[in-house]
Amino acid sequence: MEKFHSLIYQVKKSPLTIAGVVIILIVCFIALFAPYIAPYEYDEINPPDRLLPPSKTHICGTDTAGRDVFSRIVYGSRISIRIGITVTSLAAIFGSLIGLFSGYIGGKVDEIIMRITDVFFSIPYLILAMAISAALGPNLVNMMLSLSIV
Repeated sequence: MEKFHSLIYQVKKSPLTIAGVVIILIVCFIALFAPYIAPYEYDEINPPDRLLPPSKTHICGTDTAGRDVFSRIVYGSRISIRIGITVTSLAAIFGSLIGLFSGYIGGKVDEIIMRITDVFFSIPYLILAMAISAALGPNLVNMMLSLSIV
């Protein structure tokens, strides 16, 4: 219990941590209540209303198909959270397993894994993720997998 109080003290001491937690909670709230927050369906097409500027009826305007941009942003938060949790979980699981394997075996295997890791570090993350995603194909699952690999 003492460690928990120490953690709370450290969080309260850092305003940036509090700001980050608040932003994450807001995005989670928006994602959870998206059907109640969004004024329109995210895929509702209305050709006469295409490319409208921001107004009272369309807070962020409309796109080329007449879809409400604000509604698409609100529903997009659901996908963003899913991608973030999936990528982080996969990276933590596989990174831990590779680290455990490398540390347990040691020797030449450890050296080879470290050199492969050095090669990954020498390439910019997003370029490498785009290259892996392009090789796997344009798909949300492939994109999450390529980000996890990187």
